[in-house]
Amino acid sequence: WFSPKEAVEAHQNKEIFLAPPTYLTLRALTAFSSYAEVYTAAFQQERKAILPIHRKERGFEILLPGHADHPESSPDLGCRSLLLQDSVWLLQ
Repeated sequence: WFSPKEAVEAHQNKEIFLAPPTYLTLRALTAFSSYAEVYTAAFQQERKAILPIHRKERGFEILLPGHADHPESSPDLGCRSLLLQDSVWLLQ
């Protein structure tokens, strides 16, 4: 088992690969120190489906809400796109 922080670091160190939804979720969870904080925050956030857009001009890139080429502006995920480079997701 990994803590969220350990899993994110393991992905960044190429020890494991995380799919984009898992990677973004675990990154978000690193901001919390307890289940109670996560539970409280979960009910304060906007709930909206996230519909990524894939493009391949620069490699495998996933555009998220808020990116200039994405039609949606929310929810704010803390980044606008993910670019897969050398088996690691780079946030942009």
